[in-house]
Amino acid sequence: AMHARGISERDAWTAVVESGDATSTFALARVDSAEPVEVANAARAATPFLPASTFEPVHALVALDAGAIDTMDTVIPWDGVTRDVEAWNQDQTLRAAVRDSVVWVFQMLAPMIGADAMGAGVTRAGYGNETIGGDISSFWLDGELRTSAIDQLEFFEQLALGTLPFDREQQAQVQASLPRLDGPDSRITYKTGAATSAGEDRVAWLAGIVDTPEGQWVVAYNSGFVADGDTFRAPTAQERLDVVVDLLVVAEVISESPTS
Repeated sequence: AMHARGISERDAWTAVVESGDATSTFALARVDSAEPVEVANAARAATPFLPASTFEPVHALVALDAGAIDTMDTVIPWDGVTRDVEAWNQDQTLRAAVRDSVVWVFQMLAPMIGADAMGAGVTRAGYGNETIGGDISSFWLDGELRTSAIDQLEFFEQLALGTLPFDREQQAQVQASLPRLDGPDSRITYKTGAATSAGEDRVAWLAGIVDTPEGQWVVAYNSGFVADGDTFRAPTAQERLDVVVDLLVVAEVISESPTS
């Protein structure tokens, strides 16, 4: 398991991670290897935070497993509520919901799955602290579920290998539904999330899988909120992706920055 592989702190990466005014961490590990996990800011890499929308791949697997929804392409009718994100204001599928972080779909599915099946699924997956306390329709956004950057590596490694205790084909479908960035000889498949209502624990995530000719890696990055005038905001998904790409180049996992 990821925690047993040991940690190698890479001081040279810290400057890249801390380029803004927020505290952040970056963790990187080769898939299916015994090599140590390489990190910037080791203490934060082991610190548990709310996963927010980075939980959605697990949520999707549990929903399929529990029979709350039949397939990744089953139509989920729009509930007619207009929300801030344009892509959310239409009929959805689980595939689209994972891709676009359509929060209302997961908030609708969670009570259909039920606390018992959800709790059992999260425990089976070995996800984070395996605790779904709080509101069943928002425990991953503002409840008791927590995961660290190291935990995220563990999950995405198993998703990459298809070794989670869920249907292998469904694991492949969930992975294929994630956003991705293609480079000349690499692909970053990733999920973002931001816990915006968590007070001091507000956090912005990017975690996923990196495919290269030399093999597969898993990566996890999280950041506190950054100052924006008199207020604070989550670093945008693009800002998080830019930092992760820069660090993958510095780490010599990819040779040049892919373009979105």
